[in-house]
Amino acid sequence: MIKKNTLQESAVFEGIGVHTGKKSRATVHPEHTDGITFLKNGVRIPALFDCLESAKFGLNLKNDGETVRTVEHFLACLTALDIWDATIELEGDELPILDGSAAPILNEIESVGIVPTGEEVEPLLIDEEYFVEDQGRNVQLDYYGKFFLDVTIDYLHPSIGVQKWSGLMNAEVFKNEIAYARTFGFLKDEKLLKAKNFALGASLENSVIFADDDIVNERGLRLESEPVRHKVLDLLGDLALFGRPVLGRITSFKGGHELNMKLMSRLWHGQ
Repeated sequence: MIKKNTLQESAVFEGIGVHTGKKSRATVHPEHTDGITFLKNGVRIPALFDCLESAKFGLNLKNDGETVRTVEHFLACLTALDIWDATIELEGDELPILDGSAAPILNEIESVGIVPTGEEVEPLLIDEEYFVEDQGRNVQLDYYGKFFLDVTIDYLHPSIGVQKWSGLMNAEVFKNEIAYARTFGFLKDEKLLKAKNFALGASLENSVIFADDDIVNERGLRLESEPVRHKVLDLLGDLALFGRPVLGRITSFKGGHELNMKLMSRLWHGQ
């Protein structure tokens, strides 16, 4: 069993959505209920796989006609800190992207304080192997007894190439190695994405942008191997939809939200 935390008081975040480009306000309230939920226009949307609407370029959840978009960074940060009870009240359609990482979320939550709820959550213990693949990409989850991630990316770009991050995940590792990694994209994809109403709010203020052979951002990368570390961040947000901690080893090769959701679907539906 793992002890659950919540916030000592509410934390407020304002900004634009990376895909909608519209302003939003998210207030994370302390709760002593059972799980993380989103609250929009009076409708509660549990942060669970059952509420997944889509995983195209981010996690979107839906319940009773209300949708919240791009929830993964908030979920990754909360669950990495073992905050399994909270209500995220959203004014707008999409969670604010802030600086593209989980660092502003982490810093504000630590500023308002983290407190134990006095309750425990039973982790999901992986006791067999689950594997999904699609066009040379694959994700596997199997027994380990602890929470271990092994993530590899491979991009045909001189500033990225093959990058790998692996290790046990806990709050300290998240704070020191993952939280500050920003979302990233490629300049060549900008027009196509925006034509499909994605990345309308993406900018150098909230994303690492790669041109054909270089990094557009004047200050370059924030961390060594920042792209793969951000993939770890996204993966943590995806796994949060189990609604409880995972004890197992997840191995990802060129994975992403959609492939992660295919893996989770197998576990969720007992396949």
